[in-house]
Amino acid sequence: MNRPDKQKHNLSKTEKELGGIPNTSEDVKQSHASAIETYIEKYVGIDLDGVYRSSDEMGYMYFNRTLEDWARFDINNRTRHDASISSGLAIMANMRHDFVSEKKQSKISVKFATYNNKGYSSEIIK
Repeated sequence: MNRPDKQKHNLSKTEKELGGIPNTSEDVKQSHASAIETYIEKYVGIDLDGVYRSSDEMGYMYFNRTLEDWARFDINNRTRHDASISSGLAIMANMRHDFVSEKKQSKISVKFATYNNKGYSSEIIK
């Protein structure tokens, strides 16, 4: 996985060659923790407010050890939380569109006519 927080043309030569994402950057640490938190909010447990699914629908997480690791996860001491690190990176890869700002094309098309101004009257150039 290449860095989800950078577009491909902004990657350094080493980042393009080796891929990966540096886990030492404070921005990446915050994005990582935010990705796990967002995943838990959307897909695990009961959504009492009914924001992401109906209030009687249960979200599941089938890996109990990962859930336990998420519960103990400390963003400042991450060495003991391998399940949180690997699952968070996988979540970030799946939520790549949330981290990369892509240019959107405008739906409005503006075309200016060009004219040939030779002679007495102008003619539109097609």
